[in-house]
Amino acid sequence: MTALLLAAAFACGAALPAMAEQATPETAAQPDPTEWADEAQDVTEAEDAPVYQQADAQEVATGETAASLTVTAADCTAQFIDEAYRLFLPVNTDMAALTIETGAELAAADAEGLTVDGTTVSGDFTNIETLNLTFTDGKAARVELYKSQLPSVSFTLNGVTLDEIQAGSKNVKYKGNSVTISQAGGSDLTDTDVEFKGRGNTTWTLDKRAYQFKLSSKAKVLGMDKAKTWLLIANRQDTSMMRNKAVYDLANAMGEWAPDGRWVDVWIDGSYQGCYLLCEKVQVGTNRVELEQADGILAEADNIYYNGEEYWFTGNQSGTHFTLKDSAADDLDEQDSATLKAWSGFETALDEFEDVLYASDKDWNIISSKIDVQSFADYYLISEWVENWDTFKSSTFCYRDGANDVLHMGPVWDYDSALNNEDESYGVSNPHADYAMNIQDQQRGEISLTWFTELMKCQQFREVVQERYQHTMRPLLENWSETCNDYRSTLENSARMEFVRWDLKDQPGTARADESGTWQQDVDKLQDWIAQRTAYMTKRFDDEFVRRGNQADSMTLGGLNDNAVKLGAGQNKKYTFRLTPASACDTVRVTVDDPTVAKAEIGTYAGTFVVTGVQNGETTLTVRAGAASATVNVIIDDEARNGWYEENGKHYWYVDGERQGLQKGGLEFTDPDTGCRYWLDPDDSGARAENRKVQLDEDRLCYFDENGCMAFGEYLEHGGWYYYDEKTGAQCRGPVVLPDGRQVFYSLTNGKMLYGKQTICGTSFTFNTVNGSRSSGPDGLFWLEWGGKRYWFESWKRQGYNPYDSSYRGKEIYDPASDAWYWLDNIQNGAMAASKDVYQESNGGKWVRYDENGHMVKGWDTNNDGTYYFDQVYGTMAKGIVTIDGNLYLFDVDTGVMQASITASEEAMADRVIELVNQERTSRGLQPLLKHDGLMVAAAARAKELSQRYSHTRPNGSECFTILWHLGIDYGYAGENIAMGQRTPEIVMNDWMNSSGHRANILSENFDCIGVGYTMVDGHPYWVQLFTGDFDW
Repeated sequence: MTALLLAAAFACGAALPAMAEQATPETAAQPDPTEWADEAQDVTEAEDAPVYQQADAQEVATGETAASLTVTAADCTAQFIDEAYRLFLPVNTDMAALTIETGAELAAADAEGLTVDGTTVSGDFTNIETLNLTFTDGKAARVELYKSQLPSVSFTLNGVTLDEIQAGSKNVKYKGNSVTISQAGGSDLTDTDVEFKGRGNTTWTLDKRAYQFKLSSKAKVLGMDKAKTWLLIANRQDTSMMRNKAVYDLANAMGEWAPDGRWVDVWIDGSYQGCYLLCEKVQVGTNRVELEQADGILAEADNIYYNGEEYWFTGNQSGTHFTLKDSAADDLDEQDSATLKAWSGFETALDEFEDVLYASDKDWNIISSKIDVQSFADYYLISEWVENWDTFKSSTFCYRDGANDVLHMGPVWDYDSALNNEDESYGVSNPHADYAMNIQDQQRGEISLTWFTELMKCQQFREVVQERYQHTMRPLLENWSETCNDYRSTLENSARMEFVRWDLKDQPGTARADESGTWQQDVDKLQDWIAQRTAYMTKRFDDEFVRRGNQADSMTLGGLNDNAVKLGAGQNKKYTFRLTPASACDTVRVTVDDPTVAKAEIGTYAGTFVVTGVQNGETTLTVRAGAASATVNVIIDDEARNGWYEENGKHYWYVDGERQGLQKGGLEFTDPDTGCRYWLDPDDSGARAENRKVQLDEDRLCYFDENGCMAFGEYLEHGGWYYYDEKTGAQCRGPVVLPDGRQVFYSLTNGKMLYGKQTICGTSFTFNTVNGSRSSGPDGLFWLEWGGKRYWFESWKRQGYNPYDSSYRGKEIYDPASDAWYWLDNIQNGAMAASKDVYQESNGGKWVRYDENGHMVKGWDTNNDGTYYFDQVYGTMAKGIVTIDGNLYLFDVDTGVMQASITASEEAMADRVIELVNQERTSRGLQPLLKHDGLMVAAAARAKELSQRYSHTRPNGSECFTILWHLGIDYGYAGENIAMGQRTPEIVMNDWMNSSGHRANILSENFDCIGVGYTMVDGHPYWVQLFTGDFDW
């Protein structure tokens, strides 16, 4: 028996080449050994070289810069920039009696008339810009002083730091802060209960951030009208810092409301943040956008950030996205049905305006009856003058003061990318070219059609534009040089401070980036460009332009198939043409050489023409506009059918002559011409579904109307109201909040709106008998069950469901009634997850499990895959090495399945082995090994593996040390001893010490840590020793 046991004892380590593991830097995932050797050599030289230490001491003695001071004065903290302490001071600082605190014992200051006392230097700093300080420890510091000449805005934050605010979302509101706004000679305003937050889209990602603050009550600020909410515009992308204010001042001078603003210098918690434009916010309210009617709406044209807004729609002709900016009905933070009803009315009015604006045969009388023509002309002129890249991309506002009002353009907003402040690839740098009227031609990439392109095709609008330019705008622009000089004088001192604080040459996202020059040169450049632009506009808006408008230079056609029109007989299709310039006023005509083959006509809306196939054959088609024309071949062939065809009263969709929708499951698609979504039924030979419901998949029952269009939103069917999801078209059941704010309920069985008194899932509700709006019953937290799934509602809205965001996974919720946590799975349309593992981002990221009742699992859990453990508080699945109730466990780092555990009796056996190991080592003058928790559980896992495969090779075929890599245990050297059959620690240690290979591992000087595993399987004891040590270069 003894021989058998000895034969069953193996060693793996440095002592046995055939079975040894001496981890190299590569296998241990360490840096290149030569690099380590160089670093170690450098450290040795530094530690052993007294000459280096002496040189360091000499540098200090001659005035090494003290780079860790806190230099303060007048409640402001200096910033250490380019080896100097830059001390920026507010406008009302008394420089004649200033005290600078350094926090270190001073020896001397190099300016006359100052008093040095301990850590402070004080006196008259009126004419001192630079101060050199020497400290008693021999170090030195240079302090540079800057005093603002602008009004000063100083914030003291409450319970949060600026770094924390900047690290978070711009939308987080921080309350209870203080602000003091001062001018030369005293304080203009102090408020100790101020709300503070970030603002901006791109600007919130830059180094210098923009902010919004809200006073505790309305107040005049620096002479501007009373308001609570104020903005601090950073102008980080505008080196001149003038562009926004220049446009706002121009619009105000033209008689349009625009935000008023004052340049200020800003401090936050004593730290200078730079020069800002303190200005009014574009919002509905007194002294802002004054809307008197309850259904007044302020909207923003935004083709960049619209999908992050809750309420938006797309113009039915322009393709521009409009978002709800503000309303007269209420605060947008608490939108109610009045706001949503007003928004719906605004959308209808805007679509009606676009219908007449984009008509091929424009009627100015109708167009002008729907808009405030002067505000449109003024907004156009400003957009044209500044060449603003954001025009109709973002920050383009319009409003309507209720159903009886017309549409107004404005207010103007956000011009830091205008006036030659983008690079040439944006098409906004040429002062001698049309821009806003032809923005499609100028801007980089795709852009929706703009209103100005169509309006400039109307002579009556051009007449208003000319009159507003020549009599109102031109005199203001011709005085720009004087205005610019006033701006320059106001900003000059602050610009010096600004570009010490922030690098002038690093203006992100602008033509300014990486250029050399000064602030004065950049202002000169702006002033020169504006002079050229003004001269061009003055020449451009002459009588001839008003009479004729723009003329077409060229034309391109769209929607063609292989640069030809290919149709079947009887088929018609809409195609597009695009004129350059976009605002060309020429009459467009379309002709076909052989009308027996095809006929064509200009479409109902601008930029379209329609071709209809008559009979099989070929001909040519020409589209003409003034001097521009385009000619293409027309092929009428039933085998070239594309689009819709009606056959025997049913409609079929063809692509290159082939009927679609015959495949299993049919075909769901959107027709780009109609914008409708259709479904082709394979059981009906590919005919489109019309006037019926179709179960497209397990969770999506959709309705297709008499024209085959998929229904979205509220829909009246056979005398009953239903609701179909705005994006997926799925029929909604249960509680739904309609766009007009009504809380209604759709039957869980058939989806029809409910009315009157209803008992739903044991709860009583009452719904209006006319419009279905809920009038009684809970609207808080509750479950509803249908289709075998449970759904959770809060404030009448289904939770954990967002079909509009493909990255959205669901929501974790707590139900106080059951005192349990649940996961609402977006994959299941918000249904409660059951018997499912889910990854959540809360608590730093975690895997959790929900049982068959949907409850979050906590504690131990066993299934067919193995045993798991979940945190008792957060439900986090245990992975890796974990201590539970004082015992060590090893869980698979990927799956969470328990791999090994160490019971108290097993740990006692292991500890005895470690004790015996260290007796052997210390008796020979070697350092004892340290017990390592990671090695303990790794050894315990290896001991269990030995019962499956008694070898240094693991059951999965990998070498024994892969368990260390898997657990993230770093090592330079590693070794393993294994044994089987020995009943006590003393016996197994005796066997190991009598084997040269095992003994070499136990006594190796390369090792400093140990873990021992012991287990009993089917009456057989298994033992493992794992050793590790670091490289000693």
